[in-house]
Amino acid sequence: MDKAFLENPGIGSIFITGSRLYMIASYLEKKKMKLIILVGYDLLDSNIKFLKSGTSKVFNWTRPEEQTYKGIKKLFEYLSLHKVPDKIEYLPVDIVTSENVDFFLK
Repeated sequence: MDKAFLENPGIGSIFITGSRLYMIASYLEKKKMKLIILVGYDLLDSNIKFLKSGTSKVFNWTRPEEQTYKGIKKLFEYLSLHKVPDKIEYLPVDIVTSENVDFFLK
């Protein structure tokens, strides 16, 4: 991380595509780099801590339970009912911030 920031001093935000936002947030906190915006996925306890402290700013919440349900349902319908699924399935994406995170934790 040190090398990345030295070679790219203009970094203003980081998008973490996996669940390990807390690792980047911890690094930024130790380095006292508060101006970098973190955006990520997965409402893990370790990630929520940084969201509530302000180290990370926003999460894209993709409703994993709903995605799993729809995927299994489509697989069942295909294998059992021979129903070919649509090529596109639109799913909602929620924006989670420190102000509304508790709503998503219920």
